[in-house]
Amino acid sequence: QRVLGVTPAEPGFAVAQIEPSLADLAWARGVVPCPFGPITVAVEGGSFVVDSPIPFVHADRVYPAGEHRLPR
Repeated sequence: QRVLGVTPAEPGFAVAQIEPSLADLAWARGVVPCPFGPITVAVEGGSFVVDSPIPFVHADRVYPAGEHRLPR
């Protein structure tokens, strides 16, 4: 199971899919390598922070590269 939920959404990891799934965990933080640089995800409570060098998709919405705080 992928706790941080980071997977490629397009070939070559040009866009990432990020769907955290903590199950019984209270929080999770980590870094996932991709060809364009590290994707950092920190999940706690009802939100999570993504810092990504590439665009990413969460809940069927595309976000540009950069740092974003999103609801879980």
